[in-house]
Amino acid sequence: MKGKIVLCDDLGGWREPFFAGAVGAVMQDGGAKDVAFSFPLPLSYLGKGEGSNILSYMNSTRYQSKRIV
Repeated sequence: MKGKIVLCDDLGGWREPFFAGAVGAVMQDGGAKDVAFSFPLPLSYLGKGEGSNILSYMNSTRYQSKRIV
């Protein structure tokens, strides 16, 4: 995971990428989106539908393009 952006399945899943040296993470979870959270690495928080779209994209191409803005 070192130097990668990681797709995680729930909001609590940021610890593993952080300690493994990931440069960012995308969380997919069904929780509330109108609450602020703080994380020690760049992170995007998406619903399950959006996360499913990202996973489909990752599985459909060999060289994924990614950027957290």
